[in-house]
Amino acid sequence: MVLRRPGRRPVSEPAVRWLDDLARIDLVAAGELTPDREIRREARSLLYGFAEFHLDRRIRSFSLLARQPAPALTP
Repeated sequence: MVLRRPGRRPVSEPAVRWLDDLARIDLVAAGELTPDREIRREARSLLYGFAEFHLDRRIRSFSLLARQPAPALTP
């Protein structure tokens, strides 16, 4: 059974495949996976919705974190 809110489209296969890949590899290798922007946006939306559903509350800080600039890498 697939649960989906009315008016929402199904999750694309590339987004699910990318999330599955992230779950199976180590953190360093995860940074090397770079799907296109639309797949990242879709996967992020899916993860936010999943977390909010299970926590049973809206998480406002997610949008704040998404707008933060990428941290500088230190050698």
